[in-house]
Amino acid sequence: LRSFTSQEITLNFSEAIRPFFISSESEPNLCQLILPVRMD
Repeated sequence: LRSFTSQEITLNFSEAIRPFFISSESEPNLCQLILPVRMD
């Protein structure tokens, strides 16, 4: 999140326990993919 300069971001989910990405409307070329890790 530190790489974004905007105050508002968007979290884009598809399903539970699936990778999702963070994006910003003010910086359309910047997005971050988040890979969840299951800890059993």
